[in-house]
Amino acid sequence: PGKGSKLPEPVGLLLTSDRGATWKKISLTGKVDFHTLETVGDEIYGADSGSGELMYSNNSGKSWSKRGKYTFQDIAPNPKRTGSVLAIKDGQLFTSTDALKSFKKMQAQISIDAIDWSGSSLLAISDKSLYRSKDSGATWKKLNTMPAPLGSLTQSSQLIAVVMNGAIYSSTNGGKNFKKFVN
Repeated sequence: PGKGSKLPEPVGLLLTSDRGATWKKISLTGKVDFHTLETVGDEIYGADSGSGELMYSNNSGKSWSKRGKYTFQDIAPNPKRTGSVLAIKDGQLFTSTDALKSFKKMQAQISIDAIDWSGSSLLAISDKSLYRSKDSGATWKKLNTMPAPLGSLTQSSQLIAVVMNGAIYSSTNGGKNFKKFVN
């Protein structure tokens, strides 16, 4: 929390339903500082920056289980299958069907920096390029190559957003073209 905030440090998991005007405490208040959160439905995967633990909840954050040290660069829970998640470590793609209790390495034709589900397909960043997979990461099709390496990746049903050179770029046509976001 920022200076002057009445929230405890660390805040744990909070929920807002009014665009950040008010916050409701869900769990782990005063115990966990999440720096990574990935959600799909009632499932939440979170990395506690204090302990370095990967944590998992299947009930919207009411209770949590530990999954060991968080060693992944990115994780992407499958929106179609509970407990199914893909993870990136050192550019390699890993898959799990038990909410990251165990995982196995997949063979991928590209080195992956970031990953996210988009409906029933996957989006991935590899250096300057954006890729799509329609077969859960077995094969990849290049959508676009940008002038500089890409950072974060996120998407919604209306757009794909990436970070490049500290600025946000968005695409409303499935990654074919990107425009710099101007606020």
